[in-house]
Amino acid sequence: MFETLVMDGGKAGQMEATISWAWHTAAVCKGWQVHKSEKGKWSLTARVVRADRFKLQQQPLRFNVPRQGGHWSWPVKAVTVQDQQLTAALGPMEC
Repeated sequence: MFETLVMDGGKAGQMEATISWAWHTAAVCKGWQVHKSEKGKWSLTARVVRADRFKLQQQPLRFNVPRQGGHWSWPVKAVTVQDQQLTAALGPMEC
């Protein structure tokens, strides 16, 4: 779909996005950025508003971004939270 891509949480990073496990919210993020490298690898950096470390260790996890008419979603392969900063390796985007 995209060769390379950078998406972010809007002006001043105010758009919230979530990481979910089943129907549970594992984390709420602001100031997020999703990157797709030239090699096709997806990654996420974000500021954590709230997180449940137990739920973030479960599988499968999904990173979900609201958009008009629905949402964008990525499977989360690995996630790390340190000092309110979240980084994650993502799988391919699913619309």
